[in-house]
Amino acid sequence: MPEPDTCDSALPLIFSAVGVATHTSSTLYALDQYASFCVGSGGPDVVYAFQAGTGQAIDIAVTSAEFDPIVHLYKGGCADPDNVVTCATTGEVSIPGGNGGDFWLVV
Repeated sequence: MPEPDTCDSALPLIFSAVGVATHTSSTLYALDQYASFCVGSGGPDVVYAFQAGTGQAIDIAVTSAEFDPIVHLYKGGCADPDNVVTCATTGEVSIPGGNGGDFWLVV
């Protein structure tokens, strides 16, 4: 099972000085533990965590040659329906600058 397979083991994304984080990974052997809010079917998922500063825009792009990535983004609590910020079936989300805080990305 991949390391960041749950909210408790979320992989922290590390940002460069210019505010970019890049990570290569796989959902192979991951479990289907979290439901997406923008599509009904399940699939294996991995979880990432990061912090955004006040006013910092968030742009996320997840790509795969093997499947269409579904991403859901949470703020303040991982995988809690009350904390969902957005969900996308395209693997891409953009959030304009806001209050900042702790975020979790489920892919």
